Amino acid sequence: MGKIRRLSVLLCLVVILILVSCNKVEVKEIEKTEEAENAYEISDSLNQHEVNIETNLLEETPAGNHPPKLSIIIDDFGNYNNFMLDSLLVKFGELPSEVAFAILPNLPYSEFVMEYFQHSGRELLLHTPMEALNDKINAGEIVIEIQDDPITIINKLNSMHGQLNKVVGLNNHMGSKATSDKEVMTSLLEWCKENNLFFVDSATSPKSLAYDLAKEIGVPTARRNIFLDVPDASIETVNNYLNKMKKYFEARKDILVITHASSFERLKNLSRFIKESQQLGYKLVPLSDFLIYPDLESIQPSPILSGQEDKAVL
Repeated sequence: MGKIRRLSVLLCLVVILILVSCNKVEVKEIEKTEEAENAYEISDSLNQHEVNIETNLLEETPAGNHPPKLSIIIDDFGNYNNFMLDSLLVKFGELPSEVAFAILPNLPYSEFVMEYFQHSGRELLLHTPMEALNDKINAGEIVIEIQDDPITIINKLNSMHGQLNKVVGLNNHMGSKATSDKEVMTSLLEWCKENNLFFVDSATSPKSLAYDLAKEIGVPTARRNIFLDVPDASIETVNNYLNKMKKYFEARKDILVITHASSFERLKNLSRFIKESQQLGYKLVPLSDFLIYPDLESIQPSPILSGQEDKAVL
Protein backbone atom coordinates (compact mmCIF):
# COMPACT_ATOMS: atom_id res chain seq x y z
CA MET A 1 0.00 0.00 0.00
CA GLY A 2 2.84 2.40 0.87
CA LYS A 3 4.53 1.67 -2.44
CA ILE A 4 1.33 2.45 -4.38
CA ARG A 5 0.92 5.69 -2.47
CA ARG A 6 4.49 6.74 -3.29
CA LEU A 7 3.94 5.92 -6.96
CA SER A 8 0.75 8.02 -6.98
CA VAL A 9 2.55 10.99 -5.48
CA LEU A 10 5.38 10.61 -8.01
CA LEU A 11 2.89 10.47 -10.88
CA CYS A 12 1.19 13.68 -9.69
CA LEU A 13 4.55 15.43 -9.51
CA VAL A 14 5.39 14.35 -13.05
CA VAL A 15 2.04 15.67 -14.35
CA ILE A 16 2.60 19.02 -12.59
CA LEU A 17 6.10 19.33 -14.07
CA ILE A 18 4.75 18.61 -17.56
CA LEU A 19 2.02 21.25 -17.19
CA VAL A 20 4.53 23.85 -15.95
CA SER A 21 6.86 23.05 -18.82
CA CYS A 22 4.06 23.32 -21.41
CA ASN A 23 2.93 26.62 -19.96
CA LYS A 24 6.47 28.06 -20.19
CA VAL A 25 6.85 26.89 -23.79
CA GLU A 26 3.46 28.35 -24.69
CA VAL A 27 4.30 31.70 -23.10
CA LYS A 28 7.65 31.85 -24.90
CA GLU A 29 5.98 31.14 -28.24
CA ILE A 30 3.33 33.80 -27.64
CA GLU A 31 5.97 36.33 -26.64
CA LYS A 32 8.14 35.48 -29.64
CA THR A 33 5.19 35.94 -32.02
CA GLU A 34 4.12 39.19 -30.41
CA GLU A 35 7.63 40.65 -30.48
CA ALA A 36 7.74 39.98 -34.22
CA GLU A 37 4.35 41.62 -34.71
CA ASN A 38 5.40 44.67 -32.69
CA ALA A 39 8.57 44.99 -34.73
CA TYR A 40 6.66 44.91 -38.02
CA GLU A 41 3.68 46.97 -36.95
CA ILE A 42 5.08 49.69 -34.77
CA SER A 43 8.83 50.27 -35.00
CA ASP A 44 8.94 52.04 -38.38
CA SER A 45 6.67 54.88 -37.29
CA LEU A 46 6.99 54.73 -33.50
CA ASN A 47 9.60 57.41 -32.85
CA GLN A 48 7.92 60.13 -34.88
CA HIS A 49 4.49 59.08 -33.62
CA GLU A 50 5.60 59.28 -29.99
CA VAL A 51 7.00 62.75 -30.66
CA ASN A 52 3.68 63.77 -32.18
CA ILE A 53 1.75 62.44 -29.20
CA GLU A 54 4.02 64.19 -26.69
CA THR A 55 3.69 67.46 -28.58
CA ASN A 56 -0.10 67.15 -28.54
CA LEU A 57 -0.16 66.35 -24.84
CA LEU A 58 2.21 69.01 -23.63
CA GLU A 59 1.53 71.87 -26.04
CA GLU A 60 -1.85 71.60 -27.74
CA THR A 61 -4.17 70.18 -25.09
CA PRO A 62 -5.31 72.72 -22.47
CA ALA A 63 -4.37 71.74 -18.95
CA GLY A 64 -7.26 70.85 -16.66
CA ASN A 65 -7.78 71.16 -12.93
CA HIS A 66 -9.02 67.60 -12.41
CA PRO A 67 -6.76 64.83 -11.08
CA PRO A 68 -5.40 63.34 -14.32
CA LYS A 69 -6.79 59.98 -15.36
CA LEU A 70 -4.86 56.82 -16.18
CA SER A 71 -6.57 54.07 -18.15
CA ILE A 72 -5.04 50.77 -19.24
CA ILE A 73 -5.79 48.12 -21.87
CA ILE A 74 -4.03 44.75 -22.02
CA ASP A 75 -4.13 43.25 -25.52
CA ASP A 76 -3.95 39.73 -26.94
CA PHE A 77 -5.92 37.59 -24.50
CA GLY A 78 -7.21 34.28 -25.90
CA ASN A 79 -4.08 32.16 -26.25
CA TYR A 80 -4.16 30.33 -22.94
CA ASN A 81 -6.40 29.19 -20.07
CA ASN A 82 -3.99 27.54 -17.64
CA PHE A 83 -5.53 27.63 -14.16
CA MET A 84 -2.34 26.94 -12.21
CA LEU A 85 -1.83 29.50 -9.46
CA ASP A 86 1.19 31.04 -11.18
CA SER A 87 -0.33 31.11 -14.67
CA LEU A 88 -0.48 34.27 -16.76
CA LEU A 89 -4.26 34.20 -16.96
CA VAL A 90 -4.74 34.02 -13.21
CA LYS A 91 -2.05 36.58 -12.40
CA PHE A 92 -3.31 39.13 -14.93
CA GLY A 93 -6.75 38.62 -13.42
CA GLU A 94 -5.39 39.88 -10.09
CA LEU A 95 -4.77 43.35 -11.54
CA PRO A 96 -7.12 46.16 -10.47
CA SER A 97 -10.61 45.79 -11.93
CA GLU A 98 -10.26 49.14 -13.73
CA VAL A 99 -7.78 47.56 -16.18
CA ALA A 100 -9.49 46.52 -19.44
CA PHE A 101 -8.71 43.29 -21.30
CA ALA A 102 -8.79 43.04 -25.11
CA ILE A 103 -9.48 39.52 -26.43
CA LEU A 104 -8.49 38.30 -29.89
CA PRO A 105 -11.20 36.31 -31.72
CA ASN A 106 -10.72 32.83 -33.21
CA LEU A 107 -8.06 31.71 -30.75
CA PRO A 108 -8.26 28.44 -28.77
CA TYR A 109 -9.48 30.13 -25.59
CA SER A 110 -11.06 33.38 -26.81
CA GLU A 111 -14.57 32.57 -25.60
CA PHE A 112 -13.28 30.90 -22.44
CA VAL A 113 -11.35 34.03 -21.42
CA MET A 114 -14.46 36.16 -22.02
CA GLU A 115 -16.57 33.88 -19.81
CA TYR A 116 -13.82 33.70 -17.20
CA PHE A 117 -13.59 37.47 -16.77
CA GLN A 118 -17.12 38.68 -17.51
CA HIS A 119 -18.30 38.40 -13.89
CA SER A 120 -15.34 40.31 -12.47
CA GLY A 121 -16.69 43.75 -13.37
CA ARG A 122 -13.80 44.21 -15.78
CA GLU A 123 -14.42 45.85 -19.17
CA LEU A 124 -13.67 43.54 -22.10
CA LEU A 125 -12.85 44.56 -25.67
CA LEU A 126 -12.87 42.79 -29.00
CA HIS A 127 -9.25 43.10 -30.14
CA THR A 128 -10.17 43.37 -33.81
CA PRO A 129 -7.63 42.01 -36.35
CA MET A 130 -7.09 44.61 -39.06
CA GLU A 131 -4.82 44.79 -42.07
CA ALA A 132 -1.25 45.99 -41.47
CA LEU A 133 1.05 47.78 -43.88
CA ASN A 134 3.34 44.78 -43.89
CA ASP A 135 1.47 42.10 -45.87
CA LYS A 136 3.84 39.35 -44.69
CA ILE A 137 2.32 39.14 -41.23
CA ASN A 138 -0.91 37.37 -40.42
CA ALA A 139 -3.19 39.45 -38.22
CA GLY A 140 -5.63 36.59 -37.61
CA GLU A 141 -8.10 34.09 -39.05
CA ILE A 142 -10.59 36.84 -39.91
CA VAL A 143 -9.12 40.25 -40.74
CA ILE A 144 -10.69 43.58 -41.70
CA GLU A 145 -8.97 44.47 -44.98
CA ILE A 146 -9.04 47.58 -47.14
CA GLN A 147 -10.35 45.58 -50.10
CA ASP A 148 -13.50 44.66 -48.12
CA ASP A 149 -16.78 46.28 -49.08
CA PRO A 150 -19.14 47.46 -46.30
CA ILE A 151 -21.20 44.24 -46.29
CA THR A 152 -18.06 42.09 -45.99
CA ILE A 153 -16.85 44.23 -43.09
CA ILE A 154 -20.23 43.92 -41.37
CA ASN A 155 -20.21 40.13 -41.82
CA LYS A 156 -16.69 39.83 -40.42
CA LEU A 157 -17.54 42.00 -37.42
CA ASN A 158 -20.73 40.03 -36.82
CA SER A 159 -18.72 36.81 -36.85
CA MET A 160 -16.15 38.12 -34.35
CA HIS A 161 -18.79 39.67 -32.13
CA GLY A 162 -20.79 36.44 -32.24
CA GLN A 163 -17.91 34.74 -30.43
CA LEU A 164 -17.22 37.59 -28.02
CA ASN A 165 -20.66 39.04 -27.38
CA LYS A 166 -19.90 40.25 -23.84
CA VAL A 167 -17.47 42.94 -25.00
CA VAL A 168 -18.28 46.63 -24.52
CA GLY A 169 -15.98 47.99 -27.19
CA LEU A 170 -13.35 47.35 -29.84
CA ASN A 171 -9.72 48.26 -30.42
CA ASN A 172 -7.53 47.40 -33.38
CA HIS A 173 -5.04 44.54 -33.49
CA MET A 174 -2.35 45.74 -35.89
CA GLY A 175 -4.34 47.77 -38.45
CA SER A 176 -1.75 50.32 -39.58
CA LYS A 177 -3.18 50.05 -43.10
CA ALA A 178 -6.89 49.58 -42.35
CA THR A 179 -7.16 52.38 -39.77
CA SER A 180 -5.76 54.79 -42.38
CA ASP A 181 -8.54 53.97 -44.86
CA LYS A 182 -11.58 56.22 -44.50
CA GLU A 183 -14.09 53.90 -46.20
CA VAL A 184 -13.06 50.90 -44.11
CA MET A 185 -13.13 52.83 -40.85
CA THR A 186 -16.45 54.48 -41.67
CA SER A 187 -18.07 51.07 -42.18
CA LEU A 188 -16.50 49.69 -39.02
CA LEU A 189 -17.42 52.68 -36.88
CA GLU A 190 -20.99 52.78 -38.16
CA TRP A 191 -21.25 49.12 -37.14
CA CYS A 192 -19.92 50.04 -33.68
CA LYS A 193 -22.52 52.78 -33.44
CA GLU A 194 -25.36 50.43 -34.42
CA ASN A 195 -24.22 47.93 -31.78
CA ASN A 196 -23.62 50.49 -29.00
CA LEU A 197 -19.91 49.70 -28.81
CA PHE A 198 -17.05 52.15 -28.40
CA PHE A 199 -13.82 52.10 -30.43
CA VAL A 200 -10.31 52.73 -29.10
CA ASP A 201 -7.65 53.68 -31.63
CA SER A 202 -4.52 51.71 -30.72
CA ALA A 203 -2.67 54.26 -32.88
CA THR A 204 -0.35 51.81 -34.64
CA SER A 205 0.13 54.38 -37.40
CA PRO A 206 0.43 58.18 -37.36
CA LYS A 207 -1.90 58.15 -40.38
CA SER A 208 -4.77 56.50 -38.50
CA LEU A 209 -8.14 58.17 -39.04
CA ALA A 210 -9.97 56.12 -36.42
CA TYR A 211 -10.00 58.53 -33.49
CA ASP A 212 -11.11 61.64 -35.38
CA LEU A 213 -13.58 59.71 -37.52
CA ALA A 214 -15.17 58.07 -34.47
CA LYS A 215 -15.85 61.51 -32.98
CA GLU A 216 -17.29 62.69 -36.27
CA ILE A 217 -19.60 59.67 -36.61
CA GLY A 218 -20.65 59.73 -32.98
CA VAL A 219 -18.90 56.69 -31.48
CA PRO A 220 -17.39 56.95 -27.98
CA THR A 221 -13.64 56.79 -28.46
CA ALA A 222 -10.12 57.26 -27.12
CA ARG A 223 -6.60 57.09 -28.53
CA ARG A 224 -3.62 55.25 -27.14
CA ASN A 225 -0.83 57.44 -25.72
CA ILE A 226 1.76 54.87 -24.60
CA PHE A 227 2.72 51.33 -25.60
CA LEU A 228 4.33 50.30 -22.33
CA ASP A 229 6.28 47.41 -23.92
CA VAL A 230 7.56 49.22 -27.02
CA PRO A 231 10.31 49.30 -28.20
CA ASP A 232 10.79 46.39 -25.76
CA ALA A 233 9.51 45.00 -22.47
CA SER A 234 12.57 46.00 -20.45
CA ILE A 235 12.56 47.90 -17.18
CA GLU A 236 14.48 50.67 -18.97
CA THR A 237 11.50 51.24 -21.26
CA VAL A 238 9.16 51.47 -18.27
CA ASN A 239 11.49 53.90 -16.49
CA ASN A 240 11.54 56.07 -19.58
CA TYR A 241 7.76 56.24 -19.63
CA LEU A 242 7.57 56.91 -15.90
CA ASN A 243 9.85 59.91 -16.40
CA LYS A 244 7.45 61.15 -19.07
CA MET A 245 4.51 60.55 -16.74
CA LYS A 246 5.98 63.12 -14.36
CA LYS A 247 5.79 65.76 -17.10
CA TYR A 248 2.30 64.65 -18.10
CA PHE A 249 1.11 64.86 -14.50
CA GLU A 250 2.49 68.37 -14.08
CA ALA A 251 0.48 69.36 -17.17
CA ARG A 252 -2.59 67.42 -15.91
CA LYS A 253 -2.79 65.18 -18.97
CA ASP A 254 -4.94 62.05 -19.05
CA ILE A 255 -3.02 59.01 -20.33
CA LEU A 256 -4.18 55.79 -22.05
CA VAL A 257 -1.67 52.93 -21.88
CA ILE A 258 -1.62 49.66 -23.84
CA THR A 259 0.52 46.62 -23.08
CA HIS A 260 0.25 42.92 -23.91
CA ALA A 261 -0.74 39.73 -22.06
CA SER A 262 2.19 37.58 -23.11
CA SER A 263 4.73 37.45 -20.29
CA PHE A 264 5.25 37.80 -16.56
CA GLU A 265 7.80 40.52 -17.29
CA ARG A 266 5.06 42.68 -18.83
CA LEU A 267 2.79 41.97 -15.88
CA LYS A 268 5.50 42.96 -13.39
CA ASN A 269 6.33 46.12 -15.35
CA LEU A 270 2.68 47.12 -15.58
CA SER A 271 2.10 46.62 -11.86
CA ARG A 272 5.06 48.86 -11.11
CA PHE A 273 3.93 51.44 -13.64
CA ILE A 274 0.44 51.59 -12.09
CA LYS A 275 1.80 51.89 -8.55
CA GLU A 276 4.26 54.67 -9.36
CA SER A 277 1.78 56.56 -11.53
CA GLN A 278 -0.73 56.50 -8.68
CA GLN A 279 1.94 57.76 -6.31
CA LEU A 280 2.43 60.68 -8.70
CA GLY A 281 -1.27 61.44 -8.30
CA TYR A 282 -2.82 59.73 -11.29
CA LYS A 283 -6.29 58.26 -10.84
CA LEU A 284 -6.71 54.78 -12.34
CA VAL A 285 -10.12 54.69 -14.03
CA PRO A 286 -12.10 52.20 -16.14
CA LEU A 287 -11.89 52.76 -19.87
CA SER A 288 -15.54 53.84 -19.95
CA ASP A 289 -14.59 56.79 -17.70
CA PHE A 290 -11.76 57.75 -20.04
CA LEU A 291 -13.65 57.80 -23.33
CA ILE A 292 -14.73 60.91 -25.19
CA TYR A 293 -18.48 60.73 -25.69
CA PRO A 294 -20.18 62.38 -28.68
CA ASP A 295 -22.58 65.26 -28.63
CA LEU A 296 -25.41 63.29 -30.21
CA GLU A 297 -27.36 66.36 -31.25
CA SER A 298 -24.53 67.43 -33.54
CA ILE A 299 -24.13 64.04 -35.23
CA GLN A 300 -25.77 63.57 -38.62
CA PRO A 301 -27.12 60.11 -39.61
CA SER A 302 -24.79 58.30 -41.98
CA PRO A 303 -26.02 56.45 -45.07
CA ILE A 304 -23.21 53.90 -44.93
CA LEU A 305 -25.27 51.15 -43.30
CA SER A 306 -28.65 52.33 -44.53
CA GLY A 307 -30.42 49.51 -46.33
CA GLN A 308 -27.47 47.13 -45.85
CA GLU A 309 -28.06 45.64 -42.42
CA ASP A 310 -30.68 43.25 -43.76
CA LYS A 311 -28.32 42.10 -46.49
CA ALA A 312 -25.56 41.14 -44.11
CA VAL A 313 -25.23 37.57 -42.93
CA LEU A 314 -26.14 37.66 -39.26
